[in-house]
Amino acid sequence: MKSRAVIGNHPIHPMIIPFPIAFLTGSIVFDALGRILPSEPLYQTAGHCMIAGVVMGLLAAIPGLVDFTSVIPENTRAKDKATYHLIVNTVALVSFLVSFLARPSFAERDVISVLPAYLGFLFLSVGGWIGGSLVYGEKIGIDEGAVQPTRVRGSRWEGPSEEIGTYPHH
Repeated sequence: MKSRAVIGNHPIHPMIIPFPIAFLTGSIVFDALGRILPSEPLYQTAGHCMIAGVVMGLLAAIPGLVDFTSVIPENTRAKDKATYHLIVNTVALVSFLVSFLARPSFAERDVISVLPAYLGFLFLSVGGWIGGSLVYGEKIGIDEGAVQPTRVRGSRWEGPSEEIGTYPHH
């Protein structure tokens, strides 16, 4: 089921999702480092990554919603998975946002204030797994009519050599 939110022939949602994943994962890493070392700049960077991740997650949700409402057939396993994907990722973004809004200054930091972000990371991971199962298992966003290459263009190598230990010559 080919995506409708595209640039050219390329679906937008998978183009954008690496950004919130990277920012939100980075927020967890920087927060942990800022607490362990202790480093105020790392702690502040974690907060910046959180808000950037939430904003990018909201932007990634737009083409995701387009596909959710226009591509995925109703009353199917794919629609059920997509609904779980939407809910789980929304909970993840809300968790990170709550953590950001409740984030105390570096001097007043405590473990409780970061718990929503760590919970959000768990939801983000599950949401990503569900999203992957939509693409690879349910073929959502895949153009089934696209020509699949059978070999790399310009490659002279036609397969493994007949003799073990020899390499193909170019």
